[in-house]
Amino acid sequence: MKLLRYIIYISVLLIGCSAFAAPTHTTAADTIANLQDENVIAKKLTDYVNTQLVLTDRQYRRVYELMFKEAVLINQNLPDSVIQEVKKERDVKMKRILKQYQYNLYLKIRNSLYDILKEPEKNEEPKDSESTEN
Repeated sequence: MKLLRYIIYISVLLIGCSAFAAPTHTTAADTIANLQDENVIAKKLTDYVNTQLVLTDRQYRRVYELMFKEAVLINQNLPDSVIQEVKKERDVKMKRILKQYQYNLYLKIRNSLYDILKEPEKNEEPKDSESTEN
């Protein structure tokens, strides 16, 4: 927990410093777009974990919160060493959230977790082909 607070503190500090070093024009729309991206990332990751581990509603909510926080940190382009610490912290929290058999399955899929984000989006609804009747 202290590590996560430290990472967040350093992240905020780095963001604040970079704002003075290279001024950019970030609009409210950009902030909302980033938040939506993080929501999309968290939902996609949580849905994948759910399909693999069959989470309860409570587990789903807790995993989603964890994935959202991680997505926020990862979107800040932190160094790889910090990202690895974030992932280690995720593993510790996942162990508390999941049942033992679920956690064992999670350990098998965790390395491929972010590969899902690289997959093309699947259309939820099949495309209807319009047929012409004579």
